[in-house]
Amino acid sequence: MIIVDRVDRALAERAAAGNPIRLGMIGAGSMARGVALQIFTAVPGIRLCAIANRTLDNARLAYTEAGQEPKVIDSAGALASAIGYRQPAITEDWRLLTESPDIDVILEVTGSIHDAAEAVCSAIDYGKHIVLMNAELDGTVGPLLKARADVAGVVYTNVDGDQSGVEVTVPNTIARAALFNDAACAPVGGLMVEVIAAAKIDLMAGTVLDDPSHDMTYGLAENADVVRSERMLPIGIAAGCRLKRDVPKDGVLRYEDVEIPADRLIDRLRAEQERLSGPVNDSFVAQLAFAVAG
Repeated sequence: MIIVDRVDRALAERAAAGNPIRLGMIGAGSMARGVALQIFTAVPGIRLCAIANRTLDNARLAYTEAGQEPKVIDSAGALASAIGYRQPAITEDWRLLTESPDIDVILEVTGSIHDAAEAVCSAIDYGKHIVLMNAELDGTVGPLLKARADVAGVVYTNVDGDQSGVEVTVPNTIARAALFNDAACAPVGGLMVEVIAAAKIDLMAGTVLDDPSHDMTYGLAENADVVRSERMLPIGIAAGCRLKRDVPKDGVLRYEDVEIPADRLIDRLRAEQERLSGPVNDSFVAQLAFAVAG
């Protein structure tokens, strides 16, 4: 474990050398805005180079609340130029951040699952350290993403908490990943407990399930071995699925109850994680490395 004083000294040295950690952030909600404010007002040694968000106005707000005026960019060249001139940038395209050679760390703070899975996988493929404020994604395929990051030689970590008010822990987590290859909070084994989907209301056959934070489903904790043996539907998989039958209020959803949309990355990641089930140890990583190479 890396102590805070050591991280603070390392960040101060990076700031003094004019060589800050270059951060790209995906998401611009309330927690993301808190992170931006914390970095610009209290953290030397980290530069928030760019924010990607579906709504540009929210990305712009994250910067302006921190006293910065961002520039809208829509190409890799424009992003490289903005970073070179130390001009904060905003974009709707997260791929510009994950694929940029001028970004060291990606902070994923959308709270989504499907879009976040694509962004995190892309960032790992392009050699970026990953810092998550996204317990939903981590609880669904975290062990696999951790193993993929290990194979790629980058850090996959959650921050020390992901709720409002813990934004102060994020810069420390970023620095530990970028400067010391140290994960603050990451899976150390396969899933032991999962969150499964249950009906919040009476649901009719043909209904397409909405996001867990909306009106149709809520989560229940269950042992992972029971989830697998009884084919219960993880809540991270549920959104977008179409019901094959009526499900009463408080009924637990199972894979047999739903039609899963075709060609979703999150489903492929779950299937891969199930095939490589077990501790995220050297054996797990070796299996994954072999699968990736093959």
